Amino acid sequence: MNDRTRPDHRALAAIEAGLPQIWWMQIDEPLPRQRQIALQLSHNAIAGQDDLTILKELYDELESVGWRQ
Repeated sequence: MNDRTRPDHRALAAIEAGLPQIWWMQIDEPLPRQRQIALQLSHNAIAGQDDLTILKELYDELESVGWRQ
């Protein structure tokens, strides 16, 4: 498996819970690293628990203040 086919922790939890189906958002076009980080940070702000060390590293990696809003 690679990053595109390996299930993430949410999918693994759904499988373990025996859910018959799950929904996901798939982005097929390549995204610039800055956009990837912004999406990851915004998703983590909505759901889940943050690893504060990783959160800080991602936030610090943003090159533009505009991506931080």
